[in-house]
Amino acid sequence: MTGEITTYGEVVSIGGVREKLTACKNHNVTRVILPMSNKKNVKKLPDEFKTGFTIYYVKNIKQLYNICFPAVDSENPEFKAKLEELGVEIEQFEKDNFNEVVFEGEIIDAQNKINNLL
Repeated sequence: MTGEITTYGEVVSIGGVREKLTACKNHNVTRVILPMSNKKNVKKLPDEFKTGFTIYYVKNIKQLYNICFPAVDSENPEFKAKLEELGVEIEQFEKDNFNEVVFEGEIIDAQNKINNLL
């Protein structure tokens, strides 16, 4: 979750959406909660950039609470239905293989070659 919450429980806009999503991608964070008012910023991003994310757009603390502390497992279809009933908009983008290609696909030499230099 990124953003600010007013004393009335409203979630307000943030800046740097692209940078925050870049940090999420670099740390393999796929579920992101953003203020509803920042949906327009995400729409402007290229489709390739949004792959791998599930973004929840919230307006108030009640919606945020139900995402963070769900009554049912987040994989359960009831979870999504309950959030949509509360007015949460959910965008789920296609799977991303960035982490697999960059981190899991990295070939690391098992032999320590420093000992050969001594």
